[in-house]
Amino acid sequence: MTDTALARTRKSALTWTLAALALALAGCQLGPRPLRESTAMPSGEWAVTAIRWGNVKVRDSGAVIARFGQAIRFEPGLAVSGGETCADPVYLASAIVADRYLHAEFGRRAADFGLYRWQDVRVTEVYCKGQRWRALGGEVFWIDHERGYAVREDVLYELRRRKPDA
Repeated sequence: MTDTALARTRKSALTWTLAALALALAGCQLGPRPLRESTAMPSGEWAVTAIRWGNVKVRDSGAVIARFGQAIRFEPGLAVSGGETCADPVYLASAIVADRYLHAEFGRRAADFGLYRWQDVRVTEVYCKGQRWRALGGEVFWIDHERGYAVREDVLYELRRRKPDA
């Protein structure tokens, strides 16, 4: 093989390698990926069943404990959390790699929640009148379809779906 042919072969191999690497990296997005499916949006009635304290001292621990058992309801035209109501809420949902999100936001690992490191969590945010809804439930990361964690002031409130009345 001549030097020119060898150079062209190397250049071609490098080009294909870079193209394959770019495609692989494009498929391995670590940042939030918007979800638009209706099943990604929160729905139904949920209750606070457990509390996980963060590393930051909470201003009013009594208020945190008082939220145990609080109901949160998500509907297409209404969000209700305790005594706070949002008419015509806008729900935004995204998927993000669990370990990356949990470590960056809360200093926790996916394993702390029974998740695999590279598993996605679904994060939902509620907007009311163009602004983030500050009520409990305004930001939730979902472990599965029956359990999530509402985020508020470095405290994680475990949410479980309420069973329908029999």
